[in-house]
Amino acid sequence: MALPAFNELTRPALEMVVNSHDAVHVREIRNHLIDLFDVAEVNLAEVLSSGEEKFYNRVRWVAWSFKHAGLLHSPSKGMFVSTPEGVAYLLSHSGTIERKTLTTMIAQKSQDHDTTTEVDQSAPAVVVGPIVERADLEDAAPDEQLDQAFAQIKEKLASDLQEAICLVSPKQFEKLVIELLAAMGYGRPEHTGKSGDGGIDGIINQDSLGLEKVYVQAKRWNDKPISPADIQQFAGSLDTFGASKGVFITASSFSGNARQTAADISKGNKIISLIDGPVLAGLMIQHNVGVFNQRTYDVKSLDENYFAEEI
Repeated sequence: MALPAFNELTRPALEMVVNSHDAVHVREIRNHLIDLFDVAEVNLAEVLSSGEEKFYNRVRWVAWSFKHAGLLHSPSKGMFVSTPEGVAYLLSHSGTIERKTLTTMIAQKSQDHDTTTEVDQSAPAVVVGPIVERADLEDAAPDEQLDQAFAQIKEKLASDLQEAICLVSPKQFEKLVIELLAAMGYGRPEHTGKSGDGGIDGIINQDSLGLEKVYVQAKRWNDKPISPADIQQFAGSLDTFGASKGVFITASSFSGNARQTAADISKGNKIISLIDGPVLAGLMIQHNVGVFNQRTYDVKSLDENYFAEEI
């Protein structure tokens, strides 16, 4: 038989994880589904243009969808365990779990998160944002399918990138930040993070002569949000160096009060810009830091002017 479709894999995949006592790897889910659907070796040989096994890729998308819908939790990369919501969903719903249903759940979860998280209105526009509700891929026109699929791939990449960032050491995180700033075009960024650095982890130049400097602090915290006291301490470090501009970058988030503190300070003689985990991931994708182009599609459109009659 042909490879099972996405919607065919969802319920048995969720049931397998829910019925497991320990966290399971996505490859274990794949193997379970191969046995369950008796997938033939010839079908497992089907690969994507990237060279990845098509079936494994499909199972990974199923697991990722459940994770962002809140039905599964990923304690570590590639590992999944059920959540109370996942158990409750199986008990209260029967039949196929469709992609459209998961998309709606992901959108709702993102909206719920947005209502409890203050947004920095001064943050730069980036390519990554909350997952938005969209038409099911199977119901969309080809052009819409391409756009929607690309957006989902980008969202998944941002999620994977944030997970990877949280696994590096604090020193590696500081170097990552400096590499990103260099990729963004800031001249001769310096990594200064060391004992006795006065709370400054890097310096970037806004002009080629290095006359206008911006001081950087990088905090690779995972879940702990940056507090107002952290912002005040950074502002004190700027005073120590006689600096007027600073960028505070974290893999975590900023509390609402921390954002307000930075905004209040920026009303005076200093400017403090804040970059949190999602914005950081978006900038890394935009400037090709920690990511690479897996494949490129050249999409062409009809040039109507070419066929227009000459007057």
